Amino acid sequence: MTAMTLDSWVGNGIDGDSGGYLRPPLDASQLASNLLKNGFGAPPQARMPLPSIDPDDLSATGWGIVFPDGSDPAVRAALAPLLDRRRQEVDSGRIPRYRELTYYPGETKNRFLVRHGVGPGPVMPDRLPYYLLLVGNPGEIPFAVQDELDVQYAVGRLDFETAEDFAHYARAVVTAERERLTAESKPRAAVFAPANPDDRATLLTARYLAGPLASELASRATVERLLEDAARKPALDRLLRAAPELLFAASHGMGFAADHKRQAAGQGALLCQDWPGPRVATGPVAPDHYFAGADLDPAVDLGGLIACLFACYSAGTPQASRFPQPGEERRSLAPAAFIADLPRRLLSHPGGAAQAVIGRVDRAWGYSFLWAGTQQAQIQAFSGALGAMLDSRRVGWALECFAQRYSEIAVALFMALERARDSEVDEDEIASLWTAARDARGWVLLGDPAVRLRQRIASTSRTDP
Repeated sequence: MTAMTLDSWVGNGIDGDSGGYLRPPLDASQLASNLLKNGFGAPPQARMPLPSIDPDDLSATGWGIVFPDGSDPAVRAALAPLLDRRRQEVDSGRIPRYRELTYYPGETKNRFLVRHGVGPGPVMPDRLPYYLLLVGNPGEIPFAVQDELDVQYAVGRLDFETAEDFAHYARAVVTAERERLTAESKPRAAVFAPANPDDRATLLTARYLAGPLASELASRATVERLLEDAARKPALDRLLRAAPELLFAASHGMGFAADHKRQAAGQGALLCQDWPGPRVATGPVAPDHYFAGADLDPAVDLGGLIACLFACYSAGTPQASRFPQPGEERRSLAPAAFIADLPRRLLSHPGGAAQAVIGRVDRAWGYSFLWAGTQQAQIQAFSGALGAMLDSRRVGWALECFAQRYSEIAVALFMALERARDSEVDEDEIASLWTAARDARGWVLLGDPAVRLRQRIASTSRTDP
């Protein structure tokens, strides 16, 4: 494995119209110059409730749902089974910490916090709960607000077309949480990662991320490996029909231009091994080569699945790119920011919905698991987060691994820029840290951050109300 630099690594993502890569590598020298001129801002803090708070105990952490001002009352009614369950769990403690909150148009993260008597620092659940579920599309509650809240809080989002979709999700979560499995049965996990011919990005992802991750998770779960040639579209369809409890998929995410007719349905879809690679493939990518939301069988029961999708746009697309080329304006990616169709369908599936989907907003880069100067893959954030999920920890807290990694890289970038103002500039270091920080920031949780895999108990005779 060779060290990675910006002129040797092309970020993940395939242009569905041309069949080529979405964008060329960034230019390290120009990027470093821009950063030194304009700065990066203060480094973020890692999220953490007060040390005395158990993140698995909702009566201690609190749980809140945030509706945009003027939201449809039918949506709240559809979510009522989930809200009633969370209220029961949260208010079982000495101090009621269940909250239903409102987000007002144009509100920044800081204004939202201040309105609830909160400033920067560890979470104080008596004022604002640790677990926050946003309800609405990125036009109603922007991605930026979710990003900034997620530095300190465990934040998820739901965004569907109809009240019925919200009802499907609520029913799936309540059903999954009431079901208990015997302690003797290991969780079922699956790892899916193609390695397309002549494609360095998917080859590295399959061999240095997906393969080692499957091996690490095997101590906690029964793991099905669909790697390289086995990672074909029919195999993913079969896998979802017998839904595992945890799915990790790593691939190129499909990308389409802002005015393309396939963008809404295809953006962020998972490219499979069926794609013959960049040397052979020419012109538009065939739908048979990628798995999109429309490929989900309506009769499938996803059984409370939790999915982590490492692919460009696999959670959503911002209106403007977070990875502009140096010297250019932020490129328009879509008429408006939106949630990807595949996770929306997974989470609202009428036959039985998933509980959570963790995915990417904007591009995905190899900095997530490769680091310049090292000779081994860096998968600690992935194995830590997914391992915690397999141990039935709440998903929002399990993703603390990603939040901490973002904070560490952002601090390293901030300090590198400080050093560069007083000494020689290491352009490759600064450009790589900037890209890595943006990459680490790109994770988004869709679904209730308080969900978890079905818990194991010694006997199947007890069920929750």
